[in-house]
Amino acid sequence: MGPRRLILLRHGQAVPEGAQWQDFDRPLTQRGRADAATVAWQLHQQDRIPDRILTSPALRTATTANIFAEHCGLDPQQVIAIDDLYLAGPETIWLQLARCAAEWRTVLICGHNPGLSELAGRLGTPPVRRDLATAGLATAIWARPDWSTVRPEAAEQCEPMD
Repeated sequence: MGPRRLILLRHGQAVPEGAQWQDFDRPLTQRGRADAATVAWQLHQQDRIPDRILTSPALRTATTANIFAEHCGLDPQQVIAIDDLYLAGPETIWLQLARCAAEWRTVLICGHNPGLSELAGRLGTPPVRRDLATAGLATAIWARPDWSTVRPEAAEQCEPMD
């Protein structure tokens, strides 16, 4: 089936948590929306359009994922909100990736720090600390035929893109 590509995307900049917004309901700022659109455009130009986007259901991540999908020409049904991705740690994120269908060659996961950056740091050998900024990306490629058989440290190419 060919190589697998994982794209990790941290959500765009969100308004601060506070009296007006609970964490789950924080919207993107204007800059957060613009950054998400810019990053989506860059990936589109590089022909790195995901087959599916898995996202946390929090407003800031879901909005980032939907902006991404729109700019990449994806159908809204290709964006899948997964409750377990809200503030998920690296193991939970990886478990969701392992469940992906084999025909999805490129998967984008839109989530939160610190879990997303921790997972990005485990991609490839040796591990490298990666602190994803808002709307920051990290990508990895494996030659393996199925998501259930890939391992973070076995990634053949890793690229921070923030």
